[in-house]
Amino acid sequence: MTKTMTKILAIAAIISAAATNSSAQNQNNLGADCGCPPVNTRPLVDLSTLATGGVLNATNTVLTCNNNYLIKEKIYVPDGKSITINPGTVILGRDLNAPGAGVASALVIERGGQIIAAGTATCQIVFTAAADILTAAPDNAADNILGNYTNASGAPNGGKWGGVAICGKATNNYKNAADATALGLPANNNSGLQIATEASGVAAIEGISNAEADIRTWFGGTDDNDNSGIMRYCSIRHAGDIIVAGNELNSLTLASVGRGTTIDHIEIVSGADDGVELFGGTVNLKYISMIFGDDDGLDYDVNWRGSIQFLFSLNRQGTGETLTDHGIEADGDDGSTNVLQRSHPKIYNATFIGSNQSILTGDNTGDGGAIFKERSEGELYNSIFANYNRGIIIDKVKTSRAGGPNNESYHNWQTGFSTSGTLLIGCNTFVNCANPLVIEDNAAYTNLVAAPDLAKFSADGNVSVASLPGFDFAYTMTYATNVVTDKYDAVPEPLVATTCSSPVDGFFTPAAFRGAFEAGKKSWLSDWAILNIINATSGIVPCPTDVNSDGTTNNADFLQLLGEFNQSCD
Repeated sequence: MTKTMTKILAIAAIISAAATNSSAQNQNNLGADCGCPPVNTRPLVDLSTLATGGVLNATNTVLTCNNNYLIKEKIYVPDGKSITINPGTVILGRDLNAPGAGVASALVIERGGQIIAAGTATCQIVFTAAADILTAAPDNAADNILGNYTNASGAPNGGKWGGVAICGKATNNYKNAADATALGLPANNNSGLQIATEASGVAAIEGISNAEADIRTWFGGTDDNDNSGIMRYCSIRHAGDIIVAGNELNSLTLASVGRGTTIDHIEIVSGADDGVELFGGTVNLKYISMIFGDDDGLDYDVNWRGSIQFLFSLNRQGTGETLTDHGIEADGDDGSTNVLQRSHPKIYNATFIGSNQSILTGDNTGDGGAIFKERSEGELYNSIFANYNRGIIIDKVKTSRAGGPNNESYHNWQTGFSTSGTLLIGCNTFVNCANPLVIEDNAAYTNLVAAPDLAKFSADGNVSVASLPGFDFAYTMTYATNVVTDKYDAVPEPLVATTCSSPVDGFFTPAAFRGAFEAGKKSWLSDWAILNIINATSGIVPCPTDVNSDGTTNNADFLQLLGEFNQSCD
């Protein structure tokens, strides 16, 4: 018995050491579980050599994890062709210029093209800046993961390359001049992204210079079931290169992407613009993590009507332009118009952790959990907003808008108006939010909230608390070195129950709790997310000694733990 127990303890010591090393290491062994060689031993393949004028040549271009791949221009996957990216593969975007010079490397999936990027929990696919891994000029930096490549204090981590943009054939609410005039709308509606010579609904993605003249960047159509492929267990880092202020590529741009497309287990890290931005379409998203960005976490516009469940957003700390903006920026249309249809997504089980700042900056309007602008509609339920100066912000009076008065997001939310009930906000918990509800007019940081507004907010199951048991929104991290001196914990113990049920439509998972993570269960971030790799988070999964819950801790518990090994826990 003594020898057996000694062997067991020795095995436990080895396992413990391996787990510790796994948490502390960089990602040089990315894809090892899929048989991929170490990242720093893989030869570099320039994707431009597989393309003509940036357009991939093969019917199906296959990227394998025995190479690293460099994007040093716009790489396009055209109509009728696809790019397949195997698990464990690393794609590197070169920083082509100082932010604002109008040039950025990016991967663009054209209308009718497809991306097949199906990673796994232990072999994720990584899109990142070339400086994140390479050591040769002009990308001379070490493997920093979240590293500050400029080596300047307070400088942003994002904007080192463009990102991934998918252009689909689904519908949006852009209108060309003729249709706009017929509807009594301004002819220059929707900020000019609509292609003037095309039918309504055909527009060019933002963040690319002269995109309106390049059909490869156009999106939109009439097929809401359009399939642009699959992205699963993908990490997109240091993207969002700035063309000019207010016109940046996003880490992941989904432009009128259809519901036939699969997007789940996506991690957005240190982007200079929005984490995920949607321009119309019907695509659904599940298990999305957005951390340390310089703008909004989730941004949607021009009639996006998809769904999201299990969404996590963690703000970047800092000053000025490097601060994260809102957790959600919601827009119904893209300008001062009254166009229909409006954005109407369903969002359930999200957790947003802010930095509690209230300082307006050049391209940001402050730190709010979710802001509903430009007549946005939709559903927001069963979510947790923590450490925001303002929780939910709803537009009420905008004198620049056509079609008023009584025609803003406020009137979609509050009762007694013709559009009442088209914006639903219920069963959400606000932790350490000084102003859980803000009703806003033309001037930012005004608060028009009245007693009936607070009464409705409360009646809909929204609550404001100073803290939650087991939930810790405070964290401290040095981005240049990835040193974490104060871990956050986004998993309340016990769970925060809800009386609001998610829709039963084949997409949503039944989840009778608030927030992105279920207490007492393994977090969907555990195995693959950078936050676990750099050991930034507590409470990933509970580690009881009585694993089989039989009332005693013995060898049976240890053997069962071996069977469940590779779970991460604190």
